[in-house]
Amino acid sequence: MSAGEAAKHREKATAKENYRSLILSDITVCLFFLFLLHSAFFSTENIVLVSSFSLDAVYQLLPIFDPFN
Repeated sequence: MSAGEAAKHREKATAKENYRSLILSDITVCLFFLFLLHSAFFSTENIVLVSSFSLDAVYQLLPIFDPFN
């Protein structure tokens, strides 16, 4: 079913005040919303870990350039 046919089907169903059947775009929107909800809930942990990251361990790995000593 193309997008144009799906739009016409929706218009007919709305005009008759009938329920329409689910189509692929409905499922796509639902899965996209669930993905965003999931990432919003579980991505906050990563933000907390990054903000509490300490660079003290990294500074030990950097060579100190002091040519006059």
